[in-house]
Amino acid sequence: MGNLRDLNHRQATALSIDLAPGTVVHVEASARSHAAGRLWFGGAPFRMLSVNQAVADLLTQWKEPTAVTTRTGEGALARRLEVTGFLHVVAPAGGELPTMSVVIPTHGRVGAVANLLAQLHGHDLLVVDDGTEAIDALQLEASCHLHGAKYVRHEQPLGPAAARNSGATLATGEVVCFLDSDVVPDESTFSNLLAHFTDPAVGAVAPRIVVANGTGQLQAYETWSSPLDLGAEPATVRPRSRVSYVPSALLFVRRELASRFDESLHVGEDVDFIWSLDQQGWLIRYDPACTATHPVRPTLASWCAQRFAYGTSAGELTNRHGEATTPIATSGWTALSLLGFLTFSPAIGIGSLVVPTVLLGRRLRGRTPTPYQLAASTVVLGSLYAGPPLARQTVRTYGPFLLAAGILLRPLRLPILCLQALAFIPRWWGNRQTSRLIPALGLQTLDDLSYSSGVLLGAAHARTRGALRPSFTWFSSSSTTED
Repeated sequence: MGNLRDLNHRQATALSIDLAPGTVVHVEASARSHAAGRLWFGGAPFRMLSVNQAVADLLTQWKEPTAVTTRTGEGALARRLEVTGFLHVVAPAGGELPTMSVVIPTHGRVGAVANLLAQLHGHDLLVVDDGTEAIDALQLEASCHLHGAKYVRHEQPLGPAAARNSGATLATGEVVCFLDSDVVPDESTFSNLLAHFTDPAVGAVAPRIVVANGTGQLQAYETWSSPLDLGAEPATVRPRSRVSYVPSALLFVRRELASRFDESLHVGEDVDFIWSLDQQGWLIRYDPACTATHPVRPTLASWCAQRFAYGTSAGELTNRHGEATTPIATSGWTALSLLGFLTFSPAIGIGSLVVPTVLLGRRLRGRTPTPYQLAASTVVLGSLYAGPPLARQTVRTYGPFLLAAGILLRPLRLPILCLQALAFIPRWWGNRQTSRLIPALGLQTLDDLSYSSGVLLGAAHARTRGALRPSFTWFSSSSTTED
């Protein structure tokens, strides 16, 4: 079946292990086929696949969840497509589940830990007390004794990374489940996520974390904007892809990998951990069929502080992982088309669509009877779909600069308002029944300004501009990958 090109060395470990027969797979929802299934567009990063008829038939089958069979080469193809983001594992093949230890790092939160231990009674539990005040520490220890959990204490707070490392070092299960004390998993989450580890290429798995039930406009906004909720579609997790990280609020990791959190990081340590596993060649899966709940911050001030803190991690992560942290990774043609729209410049807008259409059309000649028609629809639809996320990421990265420019420079006010509208309206529209317009707009503005202010401070502290530097690829829409 051939080889997929432009796979880097970090993927070699996963590629050496075929997906097992019985693994249920599903082509990425955004992938599109043409020319009777012989041409496919999609993946992460976006690419074109030109495939033979046998592969076309398989991909067409896999547009619905389908089990991998024992036919020669099928498991290898499925693995290569998983690595490139074209295909996701819906359900792993059967097998004996590995044993598990649950590590709960905490600083305080005595009541939440007690409730969680009661819910998980009977599991192998380990609570790491990261410098809780002495009187609360006694209650934590008593709760651990009551529910048969091990209790480990740091006399001084060392941070979440150190707490997880301490717990992972003492864990005895084959898989370590890191579980924050304010996260409540569904009953089926453990067994369903553990099943992924029957695949030896998988290093870590995470579920979808949704917002706990509540009332108020902040609660309503968080149901579609929580940074812990990474959406309803499964994904292979890697930098610069649709799901570029998973939080450690609930994370399953092979025990031999689990104590590798960088203790010098007190924010963003989970992103650094996941990206390090990816660099070592491990697969990280996001499985939204499994869920857990997480509460919203109790006050608007603490909510803004959380977003600001998340942003501050960008600078140090850039120093460690380079272009993985680029705030905007997109086609330069898409960026130009957005610029043309915002500045009401038809020459820029039309030119940014015509040029990549011609380039892609040339590559499609001989592969489809209507190469330029297909190229035009691919480029135009791609720009339309990419516009709102690109606008949001622009506002979320450069918010303070855009605010200052809007105040000081009158000619830029309308383009900036259009940018803000494009970043907001498509996201809000599907949630308009529960999230009122004005509160939602105000909350997204606060969200983006808090986060972008943190990014600026983190970049300044780390002495790097990489956290603010966009990455444009000018010919990615016309590149081909063959199988």
